[in-house]
Amino acid sequence: MQDLFEILEWPKIVEHLESCCQTGYGRLLVSSETLWHNTIEAIHQELGMVDETKRLIQQQGDISLTEPPDIIPILDRLKKMGHIHSPEELGAVLNTLKILRQIARFFIQNRSREITPILLPEIEAIVLPNDIIETLDGMVTDEGVLLDSASEQYASLRRQIHQHQAQLKHYMQGMV
Repeated sequence: MQDLFEILEWPKIVEHLESCCQTGYGRLLVSSETLWHNTIEAIHQELGMVDETKRLIQQQGDISLTEPPDIIPILDRLKKMGHIHSPEELGAVLNTLKILRQIARFFIQNRSREITPILLPEIEAIVLPNDIIETLDGMVTDEGVLLDSASEQYASLRRQIHQHQAQLKHYMQGMV
């Protein structure tokens, strides 16, 4: 089997596939064992999904997306420790969720038994994370700036900071 990999130059193929991926998660999937399927039916299923996706994009037009931030380390830490470290990380998660929702909506709006028969069960199983996105949208911007609406305590602290800054500015102007 190793001879076959050498003949096929498998590492070069994987490297090329990784370069075609637009996300860190895509590159991770390409470099992992997910490229392997045990049955010819599974291979045909995957190829059918790719063909349907290509056909859908050709008919409906490409989805113009910005590259989402790589949130895999954030999610790994969240899984292990149960928290996110900073508003910037929360903003990255929010940004990624919005991009995923945009992709999901594209497939949901354009699904049909004629164009996407293989993808249809996958598309119909999509659950949009609207509640999570709305909650995060009220707490942080996509850039990771914490909003006053994140919590009443945070808003109160921000008001106090602004008051102290105004007092300090007034005091400094009086000295000048």
